Amino acid sequence: MKKNWPMVLAMLVILGLVWGCTTSRETVSFTNDKYKYTVSYPSSWQVNSVNIAPPPPAGTTFDGGKLAVDIVVWEQPSPNLAEQQHLKSKGWIEETILIAGETARLFTRPQTDTHTGLWKRLYFTHGYLTYEISLEVLDKSQAKLGFKVFENMIQSFRWSD
Repeated sequence: MKKNWPMVLAMLVILGLVWGCTTSRETVSFTNDKYKYTVSYPSSWQVNSVNIAPPPPAGTTFDGGKLAVDIVVWEQPSPNLAEQQHLKSKGWIEETILIAGETARLFTRPQTDTHTGLWKRLYFTHGYLTYEISLEVLDKSQAKLGFKVFENMIQSFRWSD
């Protein structure tokens, strides 16, 4: 066992270097004053807020180059059930999670599907508003990193009211 320590230590150092080069451990917070939420995202990403014509909905994109997380807010009290049924019919995996104290439905594209594009979509309501949070992966090699960023953003999501 003692003979393996140098190799194990070297592997841990290499993994640490690779991790440090591929992820930003620093995050910054974004607050949407109109819809009263705050979320943290990687500091190296760009933020773009837009109103989808005609508003509502309103959307914010957190752009990491080959990864993006979109938060869209609809001024209606229920999620788009037809879209959720469509995702289920395409074999997407559905689970129920909590986000900022609200019950949410998370849909994940099956791992056997190797296409780029939309990989995760989360639906939940708060008051009279419906929220959709989506992960888009434009480069399959970035999917695992995208999943981690998406998970961290979901965990950081808070109401600011």
